[in-house]
Amino acid sequence: MTGYLLALFKCNGEAPL
Repeated sequence: MTGYLLALFKCNGEAPL
């Protein structure tokens, strides 16, 4: 689950929420 969140964080640049 950490990798998924990290990927989103890196791709988006900010929190997914």
